[in-house]
Amino acid sequence: MDVKELLIIIGMGALAGWIASLLLKGGSSGLIKNIILGVIGAFVGKFAFQTLNIQIDMPNVFAENLLVATVGAAILIVISRFLGK
Repeated sequence: MDVKELLIIIGMGALAGWIASLLLKGGSSGLIKNIILGVIGAFVGKFAFQTLNIQIDMPNVFAENLLVATVGAAILIVISRFLGK
């Protein structure tokens, strides 16, 4: 993995975490927390979509990956709220 790929992952993670926190009415959680939520959320979302056999067929790969990461980040937010942070 080169620096460009790492920066793309961090940027997408921040965006996905931010979108998920806004969708769940949590407001922005801060840049670092959004990055962590988004990057881990990408793995959680990918696992959830594969486990539930959900197929996404979007022409734009970036939008598809952002959607999966955002859903995963939202799952993480719901779990953290359930467990009491």
